[in-house]
Amino acid sequence: MLVSSIPNARADVFSGAFSGIAENSRINALGPTPGNFDGSPVTGTFSLDFAAPSPTGGNNSATTATYAAILTLTFDAAGQHTSFSPMDGGNPGFVSLSVDPNGQTVLLSADYGYPVHFASLSLAGPDFFSGLDPSTLHPGPVNIANSSASFFDSRAFGADVVIDSVSFTGLSVPEPPGWIWYLSGLGGLMLTRSAIAPGGRRRQ
Repeated sequence: MLVSSIPNARADVFSGAFSGIAENSRINALGPTPGNFDGSPVTGTFSLDFAAPSPTGGNNSATTATYAAILTLTFDAAGQHTSFSPMDGGNPGFVSLSVDPNGQTVLLSADYGYPVHFASLSLAGPDFFSGLDPSTLHPGPVNIANSSASFFDSRAFGADVVIDSVSFTGLSVPEPPGWIWYLSGLGGLMLTRSAIAPGGRRRQ
């Protein structure tokens, strides 16, 4: 299933929100009453700074490229909020772009330098970038069935997330190229001329 967004719009930040259902979850796992919140709703946000990504030098090929990046992932579930971001003292994250016959995938990975505190969001769709270049990232339709998320905030709290919706924010539509303005002006002139009858009289 594809969730539509605004294709090819440009923004300073590749950001948005998502929701889903928890599975393989744990809560209070180190306490006297460990449990889970499987089946409960999970909401979250993602934000990737376009200016930040830089090549990692590894795991890159003709179909996959990974870049160090400043990114933030947040999750709200089971009455708790957790954030994964350098601004919260965490490590910079990674963005991996990959392409295969089924389409494109953007994988956002936060705080993966820590063994028990990390998160990821994988967005699948037909069109998010060009040429494995993170500077071309833009919102696009999301293939919900092939998208997923997970978080692990210490050994006590975490879950996989079955995504059911994704939305993009922070959009800005680029100014049309000059030739579009030229054609729109020409079209307006033609409409004006067609509205005037021969002899200079306006049609009734």
